[in-house]
Amino acid sequence: MIKTLSFATLLYIPIVAFAATFLGPGSSAGTLGDPAEMHRICRETYSEEEEVHGNVRWASTTDYLQANNGQGWGGESGHEFGLDRVALRAEHTVFTPDGRSYDEATGALSPANNLRFPGAVVITLQSASFARRGTVVMPMCAYGSSNFTDR
Repeated sequence: MIKTLSFATLLYIPIVAFAATFLGPGSSAGTLGDPAEMHRICRETYSEEEEVHGNVRWASTTDYLQANNGQGWGGESGHEFGLDRVALRAEHTVFTPDGRSYDEATGALSPANNLRFPGAVVITLQSASFARRGTVVMPMCAYGSSNFTDR
């Protein structure tokens, strides 16, 4: 019995411990085409969380999908950070036969024959869309890693 409980506990702990936690937007804006800059903004904005938890980073659409499937973005269904737009790294992007990039997690869809920059999605209160590589926007930040495993 004790061995069974210990094994079950070990299986459960990684799922809880490694799920991403949204922190909020970075304190400054960065260029979508420069992921290193976006990660740096998040680590500097949330330096205390970086010190305590580690792995503070620019959040991804995988994190977004996981949060929405679980309990709503950021832990509540109508979660907003009071900003017009924030950016996520696009990890759930597919390319359609008519030359569009489509992000399965957020629903962002580029114009036909114009892939835009499939590496990032900009989220507003009304929509999610791909932007140009040079677009400057605040990154959404998170720590921990996603437990989403189908990718």
